[in-house]
Amino acid sequence: MTHHTNPNTVKKEAQLQQAIAAYQNKEKTASGTIHDFNVPHRTFFSRLGGIAPRNLAHEKEQLLTHIQERELV
Repeated sequence: MTHHTNPNTVKKEAQLQQAIAAYQNKEKTASGTIHDFNVPHRTFFSRLGGIAPRNLAHEKEQLLTHIQERELV
């Protein structure tokens, strides 16, 4: 049985991805991006450093990958 996704989590992840894209496109500075998109600074810098989100970081420990779970759903 799959875990239901919280709509707030999806919204926060989308904001974080937009913030990272804006920073990487050099549209804003890091502090300006964090302030404008209202994202946690630790999470922002962790993702820039290559750390995956929690649900993807432990994928190798799961029986099914996220792609396989989506196919089953």
